[in-house]
Amino acid sequence: MAADQSTPVTKAESVVVVDPARQMMSNSPMMSDDMMMGSSVLATANPGDLANDMLFGLTPNLAASSAAFGGFSGITSLESVKYGADGTAYFTADAANGTGAILVVDNLMASNAMIGNGSRMIAGPSTGLMAPKGLYVVDDLGLILVADFGAKDIKVFSTDAVGNAAPLFTVTNLGGERSVWDIHHDLASDTLYAAGTDGVALVYNKFSTNQGMAGPSRMITPVDEMGGRLSVNLHGIYYVPGVDTLLLSDVGDAASASDGQLFAIAGITAAADMAAVDLRIAGSNSQLGNPVDIDFDGTNLYVAEKSNDMVLRYDNILSRTGDENSPADYTTAVTKAESVSILP
Repeated sequence: MAADQSTPVTKAESVVVVDPARQMMSNSPMMSDDMMMGSSVLATANPGDLANDMLFGLTPNLAASSAAFGGFSGITSLESVKYGADGTAYFTADAANGTGAILVVDNLMASNAMIGNGSRMIAGPSTGLMAPKGLYVVDDLGLILVADFGAKDIKVFSTDAVGNAAPLFTVTNLGGERSVWDIHHDLASDTLYAAGTDGVALVYNKFSTNQGMAGPSRMITPVDEMGGRLSVNLHGIYYVPGVDTLLLSDVGDAASASDGQLFAIAGITAAADMAAVDLRIAGSNSQLGNPVDIDFDGTNLYVAEKSNDMVLRYDNILSRTGDENSPADYTTAVTKAESVSILP
């Protein structure tokens, strides 16, 4: 099946579901009345030229889009975006000379459309940032968690960090020779989930206390019902605590625009080693090639599909089981989409 709706956005890089109930949304000159109805989605696009890197606003059904924010400076390429509870936006980015950065924009929705250097930037040799990808903001702990693909580690910064600030701590033990692309933290259990680019999901229990020093508590490889390995190159990761389910995206061969996959694994707190997936979406109808990031609004899964320049929405993702070669329920064009994030 094909997606029910889609919209074009050049090189979409990330998507964010925005809660319109937040007062700051009403202050934004960039959001139309249509965008304010129900939750809205933001998507970052990085088509390979910083001048064209953009944060787009999308309606929840992906039927309409409008350019919202651009004019980034002090970086070379925009990567992922996440939001803090107070509306602060945190972007990972590539910077000069093979380094990385975290761009922070206070009260983004009330900001000028031209981001520039943001409100502050975390960058410099002391940060150790090389190629930061997915990030996660733990407001209650005052932490920014960053999957640094280039450095093959997970870095943890204070949400107050600025400039050439060193991480509070760095997780270098990934349970083997691998890197990570994305992370998700469950506050109630203080568990960190990380997407390994070798197809293995990593789980760190008591993360803020143990700081990952002993390595992953568990490592999980998605398999089919016969035990055959399915995962190749995990990128997006999201844990749903109410149903104890892990949602994952897999880009497969990054050079292929047709081998992407989505997985759902229930009962994840008891899973270890090989874990049979409850849902797999893949195939020609799915339009999945490089699903580099995912986000979940409580019912539907949003996917940043980079190689096919789209943002996709799969509805009622937790109610679906089996092996599907089905299209997204809604789609829109976003050139080189990179990440997705929901505004708290």
